[in-house]
Formats: sequence, C-alpha cells, structure tokens
Amino acid sequence: MLRINPRFQVGYLTLSALLVGAAILLGFDAWTSILVGLASWLVACTTYPGFEFSKDGLRMRDYHGLFGIKIGRWEKIPPVVGVTIKQFSEMIKNDSKYSAGIWNSSSTRHAELIVMLSVKHSTNGIIMGRFSIDKPEQATEFANQLAERFKVPVNSYLSNE
Repeated sequence: MLRINPRFQVGYLTLSALLVGAAILLGFDAWTSILVGLASWLVACTTYPGFEFSKDGLRMRDYHGLFGIKIGRWEKIPPVVGVTIKQFSEMIKNDSKYSAGIWNSSSTRHAELIVMLSVKHSTNGIIMGRFSIDKPEQATEFANQLAERFKVPVNSYLSNE
C-alpha cells in the first residue's frame, strides 16, 4: 500500500491504473500507456524502505531502495544515552459505511514492542525495531545488541520483568 496521508491509501495496482488513464488522457497510445502502467507497478512493488548506519558508525539514514540502490540523506547520530525497550499500542479506527461519526465503536488495538535509542536531552527517541508482543526475547536480544554497539545501558519497561 502506498500511504499518501493517513486517510488516503492507494494500492499499487490502482496507482498504475491511474497512470495508464493519465497517459491516455495526455494523448499517448494504448501500448505506451500500458507500458507506463506496468513500469510504475514494477517500480512500486520492488521499492523498499530501510534504515542503516554508516560503516564508521557516526551517521545514520532512512532510505528507500530500488534494485539495490539506496536513496536517503545521511545524518549525524545524536548522542545516545541508552536503549529503551517498551510496549507501544495504538487504537486504529475502522471506518465503515455504517459508522455513526464519533460514536463509531469499531476500532482495533494494535500492540507491539519497540526498541529505541534514547537521545541525550530529548524527549524523542529513534525507533530501531518493532517486535510482536508475543516475542519479548527477540526484542530484548536486539536491545542488548544495540546497547553493546553504543556502549550504553538497556532500559526495559516491560511489565513482566
């Protein structure tokens, strides 16, 4: 799914169909329009997001990759003072045609464990990983690896510890 904003989602096939329609409206022949649609679908399906550290360990970046090429802006890593592991949950409202506005009780709770870098003098951290609520050992192992890499303590806020 391509998420343009939280309320508007477009599937890759829908996006490709819209591009084919736009190409036809712009006067391209049918075969060229179909090739444009197929090419856009292929690019959309093979693009992937990622996060990485530089080899020297001083910079990081969020990137989008396509055919092994990574595009993203490198940023200096802020001072890390700890690795935090905690539970995070959000309520996702499920819209339906029977919705009664604010009285719509159709919602789903999505819970997960997050592992994040705690940044010095900041209330915001850098989320490094998301794990299933049923797999605390994986999240803990990942947090310990990060803490070892940055030589900082692990702060665990899991309720069962």
